[in-house]
Amino acid sequence: IGQGSIKIYKKQLIITQSLLGFKLMEKSLKTVVSRRPNCRRLTFCIPFDLPDALTGKARKSARQRFEDRKVSWKKRIAGADRVRIELWSQGELVERLTNHPEQRGKTWFFWEKEVLSPDWCRNRLDMTIKAAGERYSPELHIDLPVAFAFDGLAGSAPFWSQYRRKRGAVLRMADRLDLSRYTGLGVTKQLRSLAPSLANWRDEVVASIEPPARLPRERFVELTLACGSACDAAYPAEPRQRRRRATDRQKKQDELKASLRHDVLGLGRALEEFLEFLSAGAAKAAERGALLLTGEAGQGKTHLLCDVGERTVEEAQPVAVLLGGRFSGRKVWSDIAEQLGLAQIGAEALVQGMRAAAEASDAPFLLLIDALNEASDAAAWQEELPALLAEVDQDPWVAIGVSVRSTFVPIVLPPDGLGDGIAEVEHPGFRGRELEATERFFDAFGLEQPRIPLLTPEFTNPLFLKLYCEGLKGLGLSAAPAGEA
Repeated sequence: IGQGSIKIYKKQLIITQSLLGFKLMEKSLKTVVSRRPNCRRLTFCIPFDLPDALTGKARKSARQRFEDRKVSWKKRIAGADRVRIELWSQGELVERLTNHPEQRGKTWFFWEKEVLSPDWCRNRLDMTIKAAGERYSPELHIDLPVAFAFDGLAGSAPFWSQYRRKRGAVLRMADRLDLSRYTGLGVTKQLRSLAPSLANWRDEVVASIEPPARLPRERFVELTLACGSACDAAYPAEPRQRRRRATDRQKKQDELKASLRHDVLGLGRALEEFLEFLSAGAAKAAERGALLLTGEAGQGKTHLLCDVGERTVEEAQPVAVLLGGRFSGRKVWSDIAEQLGLAQIGAEALVQGMRAAAEASDAPFLLLIDALNEASDAAAWQEELPALLAEVDQDPWVAIGVSVRSTFVPIVLPPDGLGDGIAEVEHPGFRGRELEATERFFDAFGLEQPRIPLLTPEFTNPLFLKLYCEGLKGLGLSAAPAGEA
């Protein structure tokens, strides 16, 4: 997903058993030979077996009619004679999949029953939201910056849009820095050193990132730091004092130095903002495909994961939100399959099914597990969580996010932590959004707005604020007592 990139859309041929869709096949063949001149093989796949010719009648079988069309196409369509044209029916597809054990997940996804589809994900999410109960209150939702970390994990449009915006700011400032204008100002050598750093940055950072590729964040950080150092060295020194009687040539030189300082300073700031973006939790999650959310009790972790699930499923991206309280802590993949209402097919096949769903939607499958600390054996996650992360780390089409109450981190996570294999962010509650949250909650409970802001630390906790409003309502009060607000 890069600046000026082209998104490729897959066309699906709707073919019934009574109509093989020869016109659609011919249209596809013409497109291939005209746009893909190096293509040497074209395979049409249909989800049913071809019927045989009727007994006792002279009509040709469906397979023979396809073979006849192939001969006709190769004669009539320029370039078709160099393409090998094949037709795979259901039986051939199943055979190819079942003959390869590593493809069991795809076989199960496509043929056993409807699973991991957009509608299926919607239904499973509704079940999770119902089970979450009062911990998810969409009517009290407040947009919080911490949610952007999950945009990075999901590879969402808002994340890549901000990435392109930050990257574009660097490109615009770099384009303004015409090095040929600034010779003779005492920084020619430094400017020449900046040029290759910017060229290297352009070559790699501007390249498109297409799913399922993850963000090469560490490499981009390295390149951006190199540009920043070269940029600092090229900044011309400020004059000690203003010249009283400057010649026209000196005035011109002073103007050029001022222009150079402005351009270099602008480039430096753009690089700093891009580096800040790369250093945040969202970019780290986009790089690693795994995210750990921590936070104190009542901060809104369950609400956030359910809201992420809602936003993800609305974009037709596959997602599953699971509750940690329904995990044993051991046999994690069995617990995942059980919560999803699926057969016990094993971790490998389940991940492959998730991958197939992700490929179908052209976006990563998002697996979110809330409150690991609520599992029956929370300490078992010390062994199970690294194994779970290792399982999905091998497949860039699957991303995983988990949440843990901060006080349980020493119990749930391994003693040495999870290393660089997972990004980590902390849920701050309503910190920085206290006024907006208070207004939303008081309106929802039919209470008068406080006369003075409720800025004590307790009101940054969503659960505390909700209980406070419920308490006022339960006492029959329409406003906070005098002295409190």
